[in-house]
Amino acid sequence: MGWRSRLARRQRLGGRGWRPDHGIGQRRLCGYALADRGRLLPIPAGLDFEQAAALPIALTTMHDAVVTNGLLQPGPSVLVQGASSGVGLMALQIARLQGARLVIGSSSGRKRRGRLKEVGADLAVDSNASEWADQVLHATGGRGVDLVVDQISGKVANQNLRAAKVKGASSM
Repeated sequence: MGWRSRLARRQRLGGRGWRPDHGIGQRRLCGYALADRGRLLPIPAGLDFEQAAALPIALTTMHDAVVTNGLLQPGPSVLVQGASSGVGLMALQIARLQGARLVIGSSSGRKRRGRLKEVGADLAVDSNASEWADQVLHATGGRGVDLVVDQISGKVANQNLRAAKVKGASSM
C-alpha cells in the first residue's frame, strides 16, 4: 500500500463530516479524498450537509465585505442592505461582533424586518420605503453611517449615498 492510500485511510472522515461522494465531476464517486487537514471542518451538531456547506460561503463573503474591504473597527455604524438574506444575517452578526456602535439592517419584507433585531440589528428599515434614508440619518444624528454593505445596489444606490457619512465606505 502506497503512502497516499495510507494517508487517505488515516484521514478518512467517519460519521458526520465531509463526504467525498457528495462532490461533482469525474471523481465524485470516490471513497477517499486527499485534503489538507487545516481546510477540513467538522459539521456542527444540528446542521445538515447543505447548511454546513453554506455556512463558510456566507461567512467568508461577509467577512470580506465588512472586515477585509469595509475595514470595520470597533465604534463605527453599519448599514447592511438585504440584511434578511443568509449572507445579510451573517453581515449583521459580524458587524456586531466587530464592535459596531450602531447596526442597521434593511429588508423589504415586514415579517423578516421584524426579526432583524433578534440577530443584532439596532434598527430595521424597509428598503422599498421612500423614507428609509431619513430613518438612517435620524438614527446617526444626521451624520450617516460609516459603512454601507450593499447587496441590493441599483434601486437603492442613490439613497445609500444619502444615508452614508461623508467619506464613509461602501462594500458591495
